[in-house]
Amino acid sequence: MADSTTVPTPSATTSLEPDLLRYAMEQYGAAADNPFSKGACRSLRTPENKWFALFLTAPGRAFGLDAGSVRVMNVKCDPAVLDGLVCAGVPGVHRAWHMNHEKWASVEMSGAAPLDLAEDMLDASWRLVMGARASGHDR
Repeated sequence: MADSTTVPTPSATTSLEPDLLRYAMEQYGAAADNPFSKGACRSLRTPENKWFALFLTAPGRAFGLDAGSVRVMNVKCDPAVLDGLVCAGVPGVHRAWHMNHEKWASVEMSGAAPLDLAEDMLDASWRLVMGARASGHDR
């Protein structure tokens, strides 16, 4: 695992990612790490070492986009909420790439999804992963 102070290369970081990493540190004390030896992937973990968010670069075609690649944040999501967001066509929100498509969402870091929605989804992911232990960290 890489040191939590390691910053991804500028080409791997897009507009929402630094704000969300800062938010997770302030809200949950969660520091990002690189869970893999290669690539600009960053995870946010609970105190029990479970992922509640994963920042990664995915192929644009996975989301029906023309872009060659897109930076996303994967977060755990209530299946009914995810269905609602996807069916409503909320920009920048997709069923997760490379994770369970029913319980995880991919949120584009390009700003297609607004920051407040991305923060809300990060909060929901924290609560879903932490369960009853999450109550002390609600906003």
